[in-house]
Amino acid sequence: MPAFREMKTYRGQRLRLDLPDLLEYARFELSRNRPLRLEMSGPTMRPTIEEGDILTIEPVDVRTIRPQDIVLYATSSGTAVVQRVIALEERGGSTYAITRGDRAEFPGTPIALHQILGRVVAIERRRSGRTISLRREPPLRERIRQLWRRLFRRRRQ
Repeated sequence: MPAFREMKTYRGQRLRLDLPDLLEYARFELSRNRPLRLEMSGPTMRPTIEEGDILTIEPVDVRTIRPQDIVLYATSSGTAVVQRVIALEERGGSTYAITRGDRAEFPGTPIALHQILGRVVAIERRRSGRTISLRREPPLRERIRQLWRRLFRRRRQ
């Protein structure tokens, strides 16, 4: 993973959540299955994500979104927001994500799943440089299957 100082820039500016053209750039990169690294701005996700932390966001199949995922989404007013999914809700045949910043008391407006651009998979701490992975572990059944295959291969050799 690139070091903190090696972040990409967009039109001469570091990629920050408050960059006006961030949505355009994020859609472009994520639609090509490229991870996006951007600097968090604002206190809405404290204490999980501090201002200045670097987020790694990967493209996501919205059908795999689950409560507790931290996602990047586009609001109806055209701004980029990073928040935690706290619930999924069915309304009129469509699924909506209920999101909330970790610092907020109340959930935000439900967002349609198609507004979600990517899932946060890592947080790089600005102060320490430590990277925290948010990748999900495979289900227990799959982990047992992988372990079984490794053990069985060793016996055959």
